[in-house]
Amino acid sequence: MSVLTAQAPTKTVLEYAGTPIRIPFDCTEDEIQTFGMSCSEDDPCPVYAGLTEVQPLGQRIFLIGSFHNVSSSMYSLLLASTDGGRKWEEPFERLKTGSFEHIEFFDLTTGWITGHLMQSFPRDPFVLVTKDSGATWTRRAVLNDSAIGVIEHFAFSSRRNGQLVLDRMQGGASSPRYERYESPDGGDSWSIKEAGSSLAKFVPSKEAPRDNGYRLRADTAAKSHVLEQRVGTRWQTVAAFLMEAGKCQPNALKLEAPIEPNEPAVAPEPAKPTLVRPASRIR
Repeated sequence: MSVLTAQAPTKTVLEYAGTPIRIPFDCTEDEIQTFGMSCSEDDPCPVYAGLTEVQPLGQRIFLIGSFHNVSSSMYSLLLASTDGGRKWEEPFERLKTGSFEHIEFFDLTTGWITGHLMQSFPRDPFVLVTKDSGATWTRRAVLNDSAIGVIEHFAFSSRRNGQLVLDRMQGGASSPRYERYESPDGGDSWSIKEAGSSLAKFVPSKEAPRDNGYRLRADTAAKSHVLEQRVGTRWQTVAAFLMEAGKCQPNALKLEAPIEPNEPAVAPEPAKPTLVRPASRIR
């Protein structure tokens, strides 16, 4: 299993008060180099927060996605609200080059998020597992070694029994492209059961997305993602998040002016002694 580099999530509680929320992202010099961005002090590189899926759980709401620049995924992103969408926090760290793909809960306590790293090809697929209603999450790798692969389908029939289909992105007669894995312990461990050249072997018909009463809508005028809930026949805004999260900008070098070689430093003048007059004698 590969070692994931992570960025701690912001501890700030984000509150929606009618205007789109900016999800903080502080870019470093190392990230500019790692992601190959051509940024300058006068022309910084924008970093965007992409939100792709919403999952309600009672009064809790979860949003998944990733931070990305114009050409690559930078970090995964998980947002959670426990009060119906007014306040938001990040309950899990941001995984470098990570992307969350799908979130699903079996009941009010147990749920999963699928994801992978993106390094030219999707690789090192994993499942995040929660057993406390999304308060905490644990990452579980699908593969024992670092390798190309993306989770195309997953489903749990109970809190403990689940399966997923992995797309290895390439295959042949000796190594079929698709693999089916099973978990007997709620996603904590995975073992391969069979392999095949067709996804239809494991998923006969693609299920239609389930309607959970929420949707994400892109508002291009406000440059934001709008989270809406269906109320009757209308959609009502729950929260909104700015698409731009921050900028990557090299730090300006601030150097002290050097002493000219032909101008030796001048030593400071010694302080003049202070004369103290003796006090008059008292007769």
